[in-house]
Amino acid sequence: MAIERALGIEAFPAHFSAGWSQPSFELLQAGGYVIVPKGEPVAGDKADSPGSSRLPNADADRRWVEGDPKRVDHLRRERAPGLARDKKAAVLAATGKLACEECEFEPAATHGPAFLYAGLNIHPKVPFADLPPGTATALADLALLCATCHRIEHRKFALAKAC
Repeated sequence: MAIERALGIEAFPAHFSAGWSQPSFELLQAGGYVIVPKGEPVAGDKADSPGSSRLPNADADRRWVEGDPKRVDHLRRERAPGLARDKKAAVLAATGKLACEECEFEPAATHGPAFLYAGLNIHPKVPFADLPPGTATALADLALLCATCHRIEHRKFALAKAC
């Protein structure tokens, strides 16, 4: 993208071939970077220790741009309104607590009563994709799962499809 903006051309792999006379080298030098031959020591380099990498850990300084609005159109199957509320109310009435049915994590026990309903999702015991449209769901057809177990269940469904 940088070469396209700088030169106003479409970039191709040939633009990045190795060599002192290539456009990428010229742009780097014009930007104030010093290009040195491979293997030549550079001021500020530390001496190599056995088993160490000469590459710096770039992740510590890396940044990602997030939150840009994006329009997405797709077909999505949705839960019936109020179903999650009714499932949680039924579990609370039956057990006196809300906990993940898989790992038994209780948000209220860990984080306090203000988090009674937080961090728990309902999940179908049979994937939506395997049900015909308009299938009636009973509360017994749903599991109450913490966010981690919920994500794992989606992964299990995906792996089962791949087999």
